[in-house]
Amino acid sequence: MVVLVLILTGLSVVFRPKSTSASIDDEDAGSLDYLVLGDSECCTSFTPMELWNQYGYVGYNCGVFAQRMQNAYYGFETTLESQAPKVVLLEANLAFTNQNNIRIAQNACDHLFGNVISLYRYHNEWQNFLLTQLDDKHAAAKKNAWKGFHTSGQVTPYTGGNYVTATDTVTQIAEPQRTYLDKIVELCRNNGIELILYSVPAPRDWSYAKHNGLAAYASENGLAYVDLNLLQSEVGMDWSKDTYDKGDHVNLVGALKVTTYLGAYLHSNTKLPDHRGDMAYADWDAKYQLYLGNKKKLGL
Repeated sequence: MVVLVLILTGLSVVFRPKSTSASIDDEDAGSLDYLVLGDSECCTSFTPMELWNQYGYVGYNCGVFAQRMQNAYYGFETTLESQAPKVVLLEANLAFTNQNNIRIAQNACDHLFGNVISLYRYHNEWQNFLLTQLDDKHAAAKKNAWKGFHTSGQVTPYTGGNYVTATDTVTQIAEPQRTYLDKIVELCRNNGIELILYSVPAPRDWSYAKHNGLAAYASENGLAYVDLNLLQSEVGMDWSKDTYDKGDHVNLVGALKVTTYLGAYLHSNTKLPDHRGDMAYADWDAKYQLYLGNKKKLGL
């Protein structure tokens, strides 16, 4: 067993990602001022490069499709080993994703063992290790220009009509999700990070009862909560154009609207620094040009 552990530890060094793909690991240590956490509602609706262009803010969208609250916590905890963000935006759909104790225990074990033996976490990196010379580095750079943002230029309208109906009903945040949400809140407070909860316009996932549950949690914990489902006019949502899957997620057009609104909110309510013109962030200008090329291919 000792020999096996030594072998796995040695291979972990070899197979650790070498920044050949787009991820937050490619960002310079300590360079990011904000992070965005969440599931698919997050990663499809917030594009950091727009905030770079408009305000000079540097951040990363850490949203992951089908992510659970505990995974967001573990990922955030790991990211804080190399980054020191001033602000974290948490897309709150995570708070209502179905969970069970078996899945939570499994994820906890995966996280713990993955930290000890990184080969366990990065076992698929053999492809990058063996095929490094075949990597399209320019393609990787273009992908990295999204800064974690995932999008679609397709349009499949939502036709269900108004979905915002006020109610006093409250959907409570279940214990497993609340436990890890509490941990994220605590982690932010211990690191002097301002945490902001928000909800993306999403007719198929959102409800007024969920809004009430999140608003209550935010009030109890002294957090800001921005629910864009209640601000659709201000955001400029047009459900005939702004979703690619009938209202489950916004498309690129919808994401630009969401990002613009949240960028203005950050500009008015936080003190994030403007890094435009700072030579230490010149690479962001180059990435922004690649980002514009990505948008153009999607029709914008």
